[in-house]
Amino acid sequence: MKPEEQIRAIARVVMYPYNICSCGLHWMQSDGVSCGNSISNFTGDLNAMNSAEKVLLGDLKASDEVDPSQPSGKYFMALGDVTERDDHPMFNATAAQRAEAFLKTLNLWVPEKSSPSGDFPVA
Repeated sequence: MKPEEQIRAIARVVMYPYNICSCGLHWMQSDGVSCGNSISNFTGDLNAMNSAEKVLLGDLKASDEVDPSQPSGKYFMALGDVTERDDHPMFNATAAQRAEAFLKTLNLWVPEKSSPSGDFPVA
């Protein structure tokens, strides 16, 4: 997913939909029609992702045990896969990696289509 698509998807999860303008990247102005200020850059701002993660993690602390069948456990497993780390992926993950794990946990991740590779004969 492109960063803008990730931001839109996360915003739809953590914000009230009627507060997001039609482009998906701005707050709705009070007139209910036009775009206002940009919403949080979840893929580039750790503070924004920290706020979004509260949807999955609640008040979970680093020392708490996580159940792999619960959203928090699924998130930590996805984060470990994205960062390719088994040891404390939460402390080492970038905002972009956290955004990807967040969306994968909620089954909202859509991989980008890859273009065909290889040599093509030239006519």
